[in-house]
Amino acid sequence: MPFHISPYAALLVFVAVSVLVGGVMAGAGGWRALAERYPAPVTPPLDEERYRFTSIRTGWGLFGTALYQGCVTVGVSSRGLSLVRWTPFRLFHPPRFIPREALESCRSIEWHRGGQWTQITVRDGGDLTVTGQAAAAIFRYAADRGLPQGTAQQPAQATDRPDGRRRGPARGGTLRERAVERRLVRARP
Repeated sequence: MPFHISPYAALLVFVAVSVLVGGVMAGAGGWRALAERYPAPVTPPLDEERYRFTSIRTGWGLFGTALYQGCVTVGVSSRGLSLVRWTPFRLFHPPRFIPREALESCRSIEWHRGGQWTQITVRDGGDLTVTGQAAAAIFRYAADRGLPQGTAQQPAQATDRPDGRRRGPARGGTLRERAVERRLVRARP
């Protein structure tokens, strides 16, 4: 006997699963925790440049990271960065605004799939990686504001084996920095 489901029931199941996955991503990826620390102001800054359809990766959550592919609007202004998910996906993802004072460092990653990625480190811990035109605007903003910067073409390699072979990313830094380096090595084309 074949299994039949009505289109309305299929739509209801799709919406329920989307809400469930969105809620898990918000908590596990750290969006909700960051939004509690840095809530968005009622009115956005007047000088804000907005970049729609941006992909970001958060690094604050229980599982370390969550990837939001092309569903975030990033605002860059002299006061800081705003992050807003599209309205259909905004449930459990309140808008957030990271003030300029909370930004610790910024580095550009040019080699990922031929596009520019910018990784921002926030003083309270965690990182945020942004892609596309928003990444270039954030990196320019960081240069204008004097944030510590860096450019990574490839992660550094250690060659201290007796036979001279490379042995992976150079050790050093915090656990979070080493985890980021591992992610970057895996993401290399």
